[in-house]
Amino acid sequence: MLGYPARESLHHNLLSLRHSEPMARAPDCNYGNRLGTAARLWADKIVVVVGSEGGIGSQLAAQLADAGASVTTLDLATGFDASDPEAAMERLGDLQSIDAVFYAAGIAESGRLTTDNPQDQMVDVYSANVVGAANVARAAAGELRRS
Repeated sequence: MLGYPARESLHHNLLSLRHSEPMARAPDCNYGNRLGTAARLWADKIVVVVGSEGGIGSQLAAQLADAGASVTTLDLATGFDASDPEAAMERLGDLQSIDAVFYAAGIAESGRLTTDNPQDQMVDVYSANVVGAANVARAAAGELRRS
């Protein structure tokens, strides 16, 4: 795998961690003048970021929080597995209101299809990258329509 933790820890990457105070902005981010525009767009919005344990998802969650959004993060590290449709329906159904959902979860596998367990690799990648996104979209659709 490229740049990702071991497969076992990936299944700890998608439960919700509701931030009661703004998340700390990453020190290497330079928002410049964009923060003023983003703050107007995202102030007081309720946002869900799935796959916020690292990489793009963590930066996105931090920037949205800096812009004034109330950010709920869902990832395997906190016990949420987007590839489980019941878990997605239950967890996203617990939220009162959702203005936006960002799906940043995913895994990558590398190697030849002729190596050990290529079918298992394909199932893992498809489950996290496609099935998980569909489950989250389905679970959030009703609340997103109301917002």
